[in-house]
Order: sequence, then C-alpha cells, then structure tokens
Amino acid sequence: ANMTNKNVFIVYDENTTTKYATAIYVLPQIAETVAVVYNSNYTAPAVSTTSTVRVAKGSTTATAAANMFAAPTGKVFDGWNTQADGLGTTYAVGATLPTMAADLVLYAVWADTYTLTLNANDGSATPATSVSTVAQGATVKAPACAFTAPTGKVFAGWDSDGDSNVDYVVGANITVGTNITLKAV
Repeated sequence: ANMTNKNVFIVYDENTTTKYATAIYVLPQIAETVAVVYNSNYTAPAVSTTSTVRVAKGSTTATAAANMFAAPTGKVFDGWNTQADGLGTTYAVGATLPTMAADLVLYAVWADTYTLTLNANDGSATPATSVSTVAQGATVKAPACAFTAPTGKVFAGWDSDGDSNVDYVVGANITVGTNITLKAV
C-alpha cells in the first residue's frame, strides 16, 4: 500500500517528559461502483455475448456505449433497451443513463435492414448504381447526385416508382420500410 499520505502527531505523556511521535496514515477512499452490462441479445459462434463497464454508484453522467458486438446477418444495431424483447426503455448511443443506483443490463436492439439503391438512369458513373444498407423504419435524406447527367440534362431529383417523375428532391426525408431504388431524374 502507498503510505505517502500521512500526518505525524507529537504526543506528550503528562506524567513524564517523554514525547511520542505517531504517524497516522490516510488511506484513499475507494468509490463504490455498479455495473452496466451490455448484452448482445443474440448468440453467435465465437462472439462474446456480454460486456461489462463499471461506473461510480450514484453517477448521473453515465452514457450508453457504442455497439461492441458484430451484427447478426441482415440486421443493424439500433440502440440499447432495458428488456431483451425491446419493450423496456430504449437508449441511443451516447444517451444519458438513469442515476446509477444499481447494476443495469442493456440489451442490443437489432433492426432489419433494407437496401437503398441509387441508379444513374442513363447518366454515367462507375458503377452505375450505389447501394447502402439502411435500418428498417429509419428516415434518411435523399442524397445529392454523384452521377454525371446525360448530355443536355441536369439532375432534378429522384424517381422511386419508375414513372420518371421527381418523387424526392435532394434533402427530402425518405422513411425506409422496404428495399428502395431511386433513379436519377
């Protein structure tokens, strides 16, 4: 033990002229901690199913950690929940957790994924399509066009239903509930 934090007192015996030197060591106080247990909420070969982080008991500044688990096939990480079935309290990465009075178990929430495909639609690019994976129910912004427009044309927006009309302008919200192909118009 490190005994560098000490106070020395000189004690006098009233019956004699003897002095006694006494050292009192102050030991560091160890804060009580509680655990935040992150559970992968699925099992996979060779994958750890839990990860534990210790925080000071009573902490009001603990935040939900980033995902540390590999996603199951066809899924994307979508936050943490206090119940394995997702019906408890949900916390996004970085969200402040409740006052840490006791251990807390957080279960990974996994959302189905869909593809958002951007198609050059007679424009030029290599490749002529760009595919992104998006969580089910996520809202994404219609992106700017990175394709080169055909000669004599300018990009106006994105067609989602094949009628060659603009359904989404750049920056418009798109709620993903299925696979979507957007063609440059």
